[in-house]
Amino acid sequence: MENKVVSELLEKGVSWAYWKGYDWFASQLIPAVELLDEKISSQRLLLSQCWSMIGEIHLLNLAPEEAKRAYFKAVKLDPKSSEAIADMAHAQYQLGEYSEALKNISLAIDLDSDNESYWNDKQMITDAVNYDERPLFDKEDQAWQWNEMLAKGDFEQILSAFENIEEEELELFHWLIAARVYGAKNDLEKYLEAWQCVAEQNEVFDLDYVDWFYMPMKAFESTEMWTLLKNLNPRIDDAVFIEFESLQDNYGEELTELEMRNLICDYFIALYSMDKKSMKKIADKYPLWEEVDL
Repeated sequence: MENKVVSELLEKGVSWAYWKGYDWFASQLIPAVELLDEKISSQRLLLSQCWSMIGEIHLLNLAPEEAKRAYFKAVKLDPKSSEAIADMAHAQYQLGEYSEALKNISLAIDLDSDNESYWNDKQMITDAVNYDERPLFDKEDQAWQWNEMLAKGDFEQILSAFENIEEEELELFHWLIAARVYGAKNDLEKYLEAWQCVAEQNEVFDLDYVDWFYMPMKAFESTEMWTLLKNLNPRIDDAVFIEFESLQDNYGEELTELEMRNLICDYFIALYSMDKKSMKKIADKYPLWEEVDL
């Protein structure tokens, strides 16, 4: 197979692909996958694996409808893939489509009865049916609807919807969505402005995978973004955050989660401002942090 992007995806996995971010996902991964010919039997299985990984990325981005569509493509290409079928069941569970989810997780078990996670998922879905649980994603949840639109690339539609909302009615989640839209559009100025509005809301919030996914590289490599994140740190309740293995292994027990995040922000601020003096202070205080480069 000559498709380098797809080869890397299959070799390095979905976590690697996810942290490449939206720009790579939209401009390289999706076009590369679409180049694969499903009429060639040897490529059908590869294509199925790719769509499964794309589905997982959509799930991480809080877009289970788009994930379900990707998993459907994966299953159509490889009907015997228990993993793709189980993943589709998980997306259906999140959407409250419990009967379809139960049917698919049962099919996955028929294909691979030794997989304990499938049995656990079946119990979870069965409990949701028995106790009439509300789905994780409710159709009245506007933030979810906008995340689905983000996943489909409907950026202008989201921005048009924002224009119909009075400024005083804009809430924190509106600005988080706006930041994701401007990040996807690679508009650094408006992206940072949206995050500044998040800061001005003065509310506690969660920093999720999706916020990193849509962060443009120009923002990631800016001192402005890391300064904003450091200022926001005390208000972040649950955080997905950049990790350094040597920092966690050697200092994880002595640093609180907030202290760890602040230190990582300080590291990136020093790195992207080329502040060697500040970087040396970090290196001197945390000598076992291997990634600190003087």
